[in-house]
Amino acid sequence: HASIRAFEELALEIEAHQLGPELARRAWRSAREEARQARITHRLALSCGGSPKKARRGAARPARDLERLYRDNVREGCLGEGLAAQLLAEQARRLVRQADPELALTFATIARDEAEHAALSFDLADAILGKVSPRVRRDLASDARQAADAFARRPCTAPPAELAERLGLPDAHVTAALRARVASLVAALG
Repeated sequence: HASIRAFEELALEIEAHQLGPELARRAWRSAREEARQARITHRLALSCGGSPKKARRGAARPARDLERLYRDNVREGCLGEGLAAQLLAEQARRLVRQADPELALTFATIARDEAEHAALSFDLADAILGKVSPRVRRDLASDARQAADAFARRPCTAPPAELAERLGLPDAHVTAALRARVASLVAALG
């Protein structure tokens, strides 16, 4: 639910900074996709015996300047959404092999959404870099490389075996490799 608000705010910031109507349209679509994902995962949690709670919407945050928007976009969008897309796609592949096509389709659908959100983030990063001075562009590209390096080095923990089996979650080694792949794409920004 927090992602819905985040994409709505992002769309408004894209519009305010005049980063392009296509990027804004994609951010609004991402908010709708996050709402659909919330409904899907809510039903999934209920079917597994969970009792999910809807996240409360906090106050809207103030609009970010281009530099803060870039840094947050790299961390949350390029790295976070990029890894989510990779992990969900891996889960879907594993679930197909485990003969759970319904759950595999659920994760494949969400993986496609997350891949689009990551692509939006990379395109947004490029748009922002095109609007700032060469000095700021160098600084932001350096920040992106540092964020990517820290992201790649973050330790990966193995999920509980029963949960990993049921949901097709990859082990820590696969997760680390996926994390490194996403980090290498971000390190190339700028």
